[in-house]
Amino acid sequence: MFGGIARAFEGTILYQLVDQNGQLVKRETAIQTSAGAPAYGMFSTAITFDQQPTAQAGELWVYTRSPRDGSIQDLVQIRIGF
Repeated sequence: MFGGIARAFEGTILYQLVDQNGQLVKRETAIQTSAGAPAYGMFSTAITFDQQPTAQAGELWVYTRSPRDGSIQDLVQIRIGF
C-alpha cells in the first residue's frame, strides 16, 4: 500500500513498479486523487504485481503525463525492497 498527496491535472496520477534488473513488475496504472489542480489531492492504493520481481529491490515511479506529448512529468522515484 502506498499513498500521498499530489497536484495533477484533473487529479490523475500514474505509477509503475520496476525492479533493479529493469523488469516491469507493475505496468503503468492510473489512480485518482481526491482533488484536481490547482488543489492538492490525497491518494492511496494497494499494489498488486503483474510479474514477479527478478531482484530484491526496485523503484516505485509516481508521475503525470504531459497532455501535449505524453511524456513523463513530475517523476518521483522511491527505492523499495521486495
